[in-house]
Amino acid sequence: FGFRLLGFRLFCRSAVRTGNRMSSASKRAVTLVVLGSLLGAVGFNLSRSAPQEDMERERGALKRVILEADSFSEKKGQPPHYEAYRAENGEKQLIGFCFTTTDVAPEERGYAGPIRIMVGMDLEGTITGIEILHHTETPSYVRELRAPWFIGQFRGKRIGDAFRVGEDVDGITRATVTSEAVARAVRKSARKAARRWLGLQVEEEGRGSSKVGVYLLGALLTVSVVGFLRGDRRLRVLSLGGGLLFLGFLKSSPVSMVNLASILSLKLPLFSYNVFWYLLVGFAILSAFLLGRVYCGWVCPFGAAVELLNRVRLRKLRISERVDRKAKYIKYFILWALLIASLLLNNVNVSHYEPFSPLFNRSGGLLMGVFLIVVLGSELFVPRFWCRYLCAVGASLGLISRVSLWRVRAREACGSCIRCVALCPMGAREKGSDGWLRVDPSECIGCDERIRDCPQRILIVGTRGRSGTVQKS
Repeated sequence: FGFRLLGFRLFCRSAVRTGNRMSSASKRAVTLVVLGSLLGAVGFNLSRSAPQEDMERERGALKRVILEADSFSEKKGQPPHYEAYRAENGEKQLIGFCFTTTDVAPEERGYAGPIRIMVGMDLEGTITGIEILHHTETPSYVRELRAPWFIGQFRGKRIGDAFRVGEDVDGITRATVTSEAVARAVRKSARKAARRWLGLQVEEEGRGSSKVGVYLLGALLTVSVVGFLRGDRRLRVLSLGGGLLFLGFLKSSPVSMVNLASILSLKLPLFSYNVFWYLLVGFAILSAFLLGRVYCGWVCPFGAAVELLNRVRLRKLRISERVDRKAKYIKYFILWALLIASLLLNNVNVSHYEPFSPLFNRSGGLLMGVFLIVVLGSELFVPRFWCRYLCAVGASLGLISRVSLWRVRAREACGSCIRCVALCPMGAREKGSDGWLRVDPSECIGCDERIRDCPQRILIVGTRGRSGTVQKS
């Protein structure tokens, strides 16, 4: 581990030094190499043949989903299924069917991809049992997905039941998307199977995302955009407070690297059942193209939490410009490494490293808990420590923000005052030798410090003005 840590340190140092010395043409070449590796990983991921089903796991689950069966047929038919038999008077009697949801209803997806479930059903259209065979959901959020209390409540349900989470079945706390995906997959596949093999007719029901949750999220995002454009500090407090309470502690759904990896690997949840997910992630990405890192500075629940810690009156550590500049490369390395790993391994959960779950979901294990304590402790001494050096989501939105239309800019050369440079929590501002104040769009989170701390009103949000990557000497 020590050699690996030393090697990583040397790699980062050499990369930073090389980056400072490279010409613009060389930097473009490196950018093409990085983009090429990402595209190559995407192509490799998409070209991979579908993994072979674990037949032993399926065969082992058959007896557990239909307890009364003595024997089962081989997997056969279209869609593939098993027939369950029980011996009566020396003869085998058909008593039901077993099938996986991904074979019968492959369109149903969870938060991070399909959830493969073995379902048992008798000849009356009653569910005899289910078992979760495989999933790619974030483990710290769905640790009870295989718990007896969760899968056991589906036993005895009839195909005509609604399977509504919160009404007919209990969902997993702070894993509503996954709970609903399991209920939908069982319901839809069981109804298809009943129509196909039993001749039973059941009307399908549609049930989309919670309208209340979507409306509240829409209101929160609207407040953040209006507040950003107006530079209203009160709206920012309202927006961050709503993000912390609603997106953090209530919904436990901040934008994470798993979301970005899911988009890049095309493992997207169904839109009709996940409008909330698409609205939140879509806002974070689209707003970066239009306004810069508005999500980071105005909505992110973890950003709101660390900003509260930044208000604690402790002596802040003064990070040298040289160290600060080099340390900011860490989040870009994390972004690149996690995306490549998740694509090559075909598992978006590889990219789950943020300490969000122990803070908002009170889960994640000891290691994640220690990581959270270290991060929050660092925030007491270095403002926005996580956002500046470790947040890969912020790094990705920062790359997009470099081409944003409306962002924080300096509209004219400033005077002798450099107050806003010293107070910027992200270190995104610098006064150049030509007298112009430069704002790095990849680091700026658009906080309310931009106008309140500029007595000459030089900092504005607009399409004209001076902005660019901060190059400190």
